[in-house]
Amino acid sequence: MKALVGTLICAALLSATLATATPNTPKSRSFETSSFVTRQNKIWVAVEKSSSTPVTVILRNKDNQVFFKRFIGKDESKFVAKLDVSALLEGEYELEFVSSEGSVKKIVNIGKPVVQEPIRLISMK
Repeated sequence: MKALVGTLICAALLSATLATATPNTPKSRSFETSSFVTRQNKIWVAVEKSSSTPVTVILRNKDNQVFFKRFIGKDESKFVAKLDVSALLEGEYELEFVSSEGSVKKIVNIGKPVVQEPIRLISMK
């Protein structure tokens, strides 16, 4: 009886670990990326590396026309830049971070600068 209970417990634990293991877990890269577009049509780009693997940052449009390209060498661990893209046409652009471990692609939308007028409400009794 004890052998049966022990076998059932082992089978349950083994099936639980097999069920939670995912074969398609993405391999972690040795660099982290961050980017966002401001209201004034400037793109902030940041790359932080944890190894000496070089990374290339590329900004291109749908037609693969490159507007910005920066190689971050093995000696640099951090890179931060503010790209002024106000002269570019409105639309979607692709920001790609490429290394030997893989690449990260982000879509950024560039539009007209948004200027909002403040709304003031006066109430009187």
